[in-house]
Amino acid sequence: MQLGAATVAGDTAAETNYPEAIDQDEPHLVNEEGSDEQQSADDKPAAASNNDDGADSADGINVIPMSFDHKPDKEAERIENAGLKVQESRFIDENEKELVFHKIIRSNGDQLAVSRAFGDFEYKTNKTLGPEEQAVIAVPDVKIHPRNVQVDLYLVLACDGIWDVMSNVEVGKYVSQEMDAIKTQPRRIDSTVLPQVGDALLSTCLDKGSRDNMSVVLVALNQGAEPLAPISESSGGDDDAVKTLSFA
Repeated sequence: MQLGAATVAGDTAAETNYPEAIDQDEPHLVNEEGSDEQQSADDKPAAASNNDDGADSADGINVIPMSFDHKPDKEAERIENAGLKVQESRFIDENEKELVFHKIIRSNGDQLAVSRAFGDFEYKTNKTLGPEEQAVIAVPDVKIHPRNVQVDLYLVLACDGIWDVMSNVEVGKYVSQEMDAIKTQPRRIDSTVLPQVGDALLSTCLDKGSRDNMSVVLVALNQGAEPLAPISESSGGDDDAVKTLSFA
């Protein structure tokens, strides 16, 4: 089975079996929205997005969007066909910037700001429609980008609190520039290099006024993307002792 088809099938199976898991007495999470999956097969990283998180490949100074937000206004036709409505809200923030939000509205006033998610079964109650036609669905978009190991540097996975205040290009350039800055400061080069950049990105987004959920994972895609501390004599030359899985 192709990677993309397998990802869709896996998400569909998870969604189908979710209600049964909820009915069991074992501890569980109810209505946990969305997923942002990154999978790799051979030289083709794949982004499977099932929410409003985003993934970018920072390809030198070129940024390749790997996923797109699943917002109610972008999928209003399916939502309205399922019997629910999309409502627009506008307000002015403390910086006098107009913010626009779209949410799915149920008859009892409940609201949901995403159009694809696991769970949230109260938005999937139209018995005349299939799982892929409900107001909220758990079907991911899958995009496969053939890797170029010579130029592909970073994979950036971040949720909407990042993308609300920075564009794809801004995030890609920020990560690249921060990493270049660290390379000129040997004392900062250790196994926490990527978390350092991730923390700096989060702080920058806070300073820009982001008020939504913020998390970011940075993945180095080739040997030259993540500067490493010199191998100490005590490490015995074991690369695993120097390069650790690092993320923010």
